[in-house]
Amino acid sequence: VRKFVNAKIYNEKIENPNSTATADRFEYVFFRMKDENVPEEKVTEFFNQNAYAIFSLTMHPTNPTSTDYTIHGGIQFDKYLENHIDYEEHLHLLEYLTLVGQKKTVQQEVKETIAIIDIIYETSTKVRDELIEALKQTPSYEKLIDVNRPLIQVSIWAAGDGDGNENADVYALKQAVLQLKQRIKQLYLNDIKKLSYDQKKIIQDKLINNLYKSPNDLINDLECIPHTQDIIYKVKTFRFHYAQIDIRHNAFDINYLSYIMSSNLSHQNDFLTFSFIYNYLLD
Repeated sequence: VRKFVNAKIYNEKIENPNSTATADRFEYVFFRMKDENVPEEKVTEFFNQNAYAIFSLTMHPTNPTSTDYTIHGGIQFDKYLENHIDYEEHLHLLEYLTLVGQKKTVQQEVKETIAIIDIIYETSTKVRDELIEALKQTPSYEKLIDVNRPLIQVSIWAAGDGDGNENADVYALKQAVLQLKQRIKQLYLNDIKKLSYDQKKIIQDKLINNLYKSPNDLINDLECIPHTQDIIYKVKTFRFHYAQIDIRHNAFDINYLSYIMSSNLSHQNDFLTFSFIYNYLLD
């Protein structure tokens, strides 16, 4: 997540307003709009369109070499080369060393990715806090910007890249969805547990038993309890799915068919076209 803090760019903008550097501090953007007398409706429109980070977390597709191969194979081989020692016998040793470790399952990849999203979850409210502080320096904009509007959208690549990993099938995709849903529910329960109000027990029970039909239902209950602004903001951001899953399945076929369908074909050739598509898919 971008921290919206870049002192070098910020200072460059202050010293030279004509600089083409990209400002990524809330304060700078608001001050500049104020100085330029940007209409209020345009301030809101600009913020809603641009203050939203969409990003996708991925796993490296290539397995690293095994520890055994690295230490007893590669490093030792480098020493032979460096010291001009005959390495013929060592080459035979390499044949019996395991080159790479066992490939991670899709579930393992998703689990590791979730560990990263957990950090984003815990720090997501800090970006909102920075926005609130920035607006205090430009009070006239406080009524224009909704500080409770989510600023990020998290996606993951693991489990969705069927073209890059044959194990990322429909079953793996379903399992990933369950992993994400179970994790975000547990995080909400952890946060609610910290509240010191009796009403939290009702919310906990409803969460555990999956009685909430939508995130808004959970938000409505949380709004009845003091000091839940941060939890509500997290629910608005991560909802009940935690992260979206980017999908790439049969991308070549889809792109090829899109090309065919977009071609300027006459109506009398439509039957032949669809026959070709049908046979292409069968192949």
